Amino acid sequence: MGGREIEPSEELEVRVEIRHLEGTRIGNTSDYSSVRFDIQVEMKEEERRGEELTLSFRFSISTKPPVAKFEVGGRTIILGPSRATEAVLEVDPETQVPTILYMVYQKVFTSLFLLSSFLDSPCPPPDLLYTSKGRRTTPMTEEPEQPESPRVEDQAVVQEPQEVEAVKQG
Repeated sequence: MGGREIEPSEELEVRVEIRHLEGTRIGNTSDYSSVRFDIQVEMKEEERRGEELTLSFRFSISTKPPVAKFEVGGRTIILGPSRATEAVLEVDPETQVPTILYMVYQKVFTSLFLLSSFLDSPCPPPDLLYTSKGRRTTPMTEEPEQPESPRVEDQAVVQEPQEVEAVKQG
């Protein structure tokens, strides 16, 4: 699974709007090969109307040893029939992370890469969510009154901090 590109189906459109992007350089190291990344992820449903679902998201990424930390947040809009929406809300059985999180991370990665370059700091890897074996602290289940599609309303999907090795930049 590591590094595969997830594309929305022809009947599904996924838009990502970054509303907050922050990076902080908090230390120095010349050996990026020893840097590991912790990630915390939150996602919750904001609104559902017909074939449109709006979710808010936040990725908080920090390094060990403490060299840099990044935060990116915003919203994603999923447009398409409920069966296609259900498919991207499904949880990957290996990582316990919904597919939509992989899609959102792919779209925000370029911003994280540029930000880390400006800070002269190690960059989180593009496959950070793939290499993390995350556990959600809040289950994502179908609500009984809406059996036609999974709901994430009033729930936060949180991936516990995970460590992954940095790829040496050079």
